Amino acid sequence: CQGSVIPDPFVITSRTELNQCSVDGSGNAMIIETPPSSGSLDVCAGSTIPAGYGFTNLRTDQAKCGSSNPHVYTIEPIKSGSTYCEGRGSVPPGMVITEIKSYQTQCNGGYGYTVSYPEENGETTACTGPDIPNGYVVVQNSAEGCGISGGVMIEKPDPSGTTVVCSTFTVPSGFAMGDVVSSYTRCGDLPAYELSPISGQGPFYVCGDTEIPNAYVTVESKDFPQCASYIPPIGYKIELPSAGNQYVCRSSNVPEGFVIKSIEDKSASCNDKPLMKIGYPSSAGTTPICKNEEGEFDVPDGYEIDTYVNGASWCNGGNGAKIKPYGVIPLEFIKEEPDVTSEDVNQPSVSCSGTSGHGAFVNNAVKNSCE
Repeated sequence: CQGSVIPDPFVITSRTELNQCSVDGSGNAMIIETPPSSGSLDVCAGSTIPAGYGFTNLRTDQAKCGSSNPHVYTIEPIKSGSTYCEGRGSVPPGMVITEIKSYQTQCNGGYGYTVSYPEENGETTACTGPDIPNGYVVVQNSAEGCGISGGVMIEKPDPSGTTVVCSTFTVPSGFAMGDVVSSYTRCGDLPAYELSPISGQGPFYVCGDTEIPNAYVTVESKDFPQCASYIPPIGYKIELPSAGNQYVCRSSNVPEGFVIKSIEDKSASCNDKPLMKIGYPSSAGTTPICKNEEGEFDVPDGYEIDTYVNGASWCNGGNGAKIKPYGVIPLEFIKEEPDVTSEDVNQPSVSCSGTSGHGAFVNNAVKNSCE
């Protein structure tokens, strides 16, 4: 009956009068059904167009949909490269609006939107509306064919080189921002930056919740200009760790084989959060370590905890420990002995007094020589 809540994904395909929908015998009723997975379906205005569907035609039909709201939409599953009328349906994930066409006859004089998957290789127009698909970046902050709503040009970044980008997107996983490119003009009033795969020493700049590879450490954390499009614009300067001891932000990864050797005071370079010193543990004796941010000790393979220390000074008053290699006796339990030479060994005394009996030789032994 008219006024009933229509469950998703049903749509109204016609309206009629039905006695049981009114006490006076002239009640309005709706015929509903689920849209097809392929092909098209005419639906009445007032329907909620399901996600993933668009409408390609708008007309009026009172006999089908009643006189109070006679508009009829022809809907179908959205296909890449097709044009749909504005205001109904949603763009499926991974697709973008590549063109906005004004005054479309089939849309009763309204706008038409062409929807497509972006190019795997090369640039694609993306009009304002849907989110930029994962893995794509903005290389130009304007685009033709998008009307007054505006648009951008997007593409996949070079997986092995550098791509110049505008700061209006989320950095794809495995990539990081680099230096400002002042000579790049395609970003208009926005700054342009180098974008490259995270590979090699660095440094690199990553923003927001971008995943940082486990092998890299965070040496700075603050409001970097490369992260201006993020809210908040917090970024991380990362690089491969040095072979010796190194100070990094407390929130940094601790790469495999490294340990936290101390917890330091807060630092402006790490957004007013503490620093920590990391490095390789000693191959002999014990190495003092501290807990990570999850409250656990990172003990490398081949090492074991020797002693626990409450209120450890090297952990800024937190709980610490000392680790040692497996099977190594701490030096404090070993008493050093002087080197032993041949001069320290007493020479044996040999007797050649007899050849048999119970003398110097075993019974029946024969003396070969005695010098």
